Amino acid sequence: MPTLPRHIEQLAPDRLVIHGVSFLLVGMVFFLGGIALLWVIPDVDNGSAIFCGVMGTVVTVCGIVLLCGRSSTILDIAQRTVTKQWEILFPFYIRKSPIIDEMEVALYKDANADDTSYLVSLNCTRSNIVLYSSNKFDDSYATATAVAVFLNTSLRDITTEHPTETPPELLNTSLPQQLCDGSTSVGNAVPPPATRSKITLKDTGIEIILPPPGFGGILVLIIITIYMVFSGLVLIVAHGFGTFIVDTFIRLIHEHSWREVISFSVIPFILLSVLVWYILLATFGRTTITVNAGGITIAKRKVLFTKRTVLAVNDIIGLDYARYSGITVKTRRGFFSFAGGLSPEEVQYLYTLITQALTTRRDEAILGK
Repeated sequence: MPTLPRHIEQLAPDRLVIHGVSFLLVGMVFFLGGIALLWVIPDVDNGSAIFCGVMGTVVTVCGIVLLCGRSSTILDIAQRTVTKQWEILFPFYIRKSPIIDEMEVALYKDANADDTSYLVSLNCTRSNIVLYSSNKFDDSYATATAVAVFLNTSLRDITTEHPTETPPELLNTSLPQQLCDGSTSVGNAVPPPATRSKITLKDTGIEIILPPPGFGGILVLIIITIYMVFSGLVLIVAHGFGTFIVDTFIRLIHEHSWREVISFSVIPFILLSVLVWYILLATFGRTTITVNAGGITIAKRKVLFTKRTVLAVNDIIGLDYARYSGITVKTRRGFFSFAGGLSPEEVQYLYTLITQALTTRRDEAILGK
């Protein structure tokens, strides 16, 4: 079995333990609160000192006990059970669920959570048992992979629009190998009638230049509003009110009314700078995607700098595409998305090109064969 994540422990060939929620933070709060009560004993009277001593000792001991508390999930193949337990020095809550039929490990997003949470569950014919939860995709994926390999069952990934199912023998292989083995469908690259991106064949892969983001509807409204405001100021100055504005500004400085000075001068300058920045970004900003056998490089050019993200092929778990969010690269470091705002046909076309370019089918990818 490959290297397990830190929160997973294999006690025996047929027993796997997934350590979950820890009481470390709560225990630390109690411990520090108790120490604070003991710390103030020399500065209070005798009656208060006794109270602080007793309460400080009790709270400190509670904090030490809570520091040892945690939850865990135990998978037992021999007994075909999943045991969930909470323990503080010793287990105080235990719940066993039998596994009596076929099973499959699933990884999906929690639709009921306020923030993004990725759940790992063991799906059986009669029940679904949640094994682990984390707001980090890489933690949940590593847990799901370890459980699927341990149980020798497939892993169903439902975190993006198109679910994928990976057999246990391919869970720890690279994405190109999965593409070559046929567990992940590649398909043929059929170019749409019109594309906004520029695709170039390189010696070792392909390069895709995505168009600038352009202007959104809200940004256009902001530009028009600010333009009208500044146009009004220009008209005021042109009709003889310029002297009044300058005199008011000088008077505020002499009166040390710095709040009014900032509102009068600095804030409009900041708004104008932000406006210019977004105009330049919408006009000249672009994203370049370079794909080869070594992985995917995402270079996002801003106005003054370029942010480059390198995704090694061994870190890439899978690819997917969606109508509005574009292409999503699932890696052991999390999700990386690009090509949002393009037409669904072009997004699907780019997705096929990228999956083909990660293997040796670069010429077929460009020609759309």
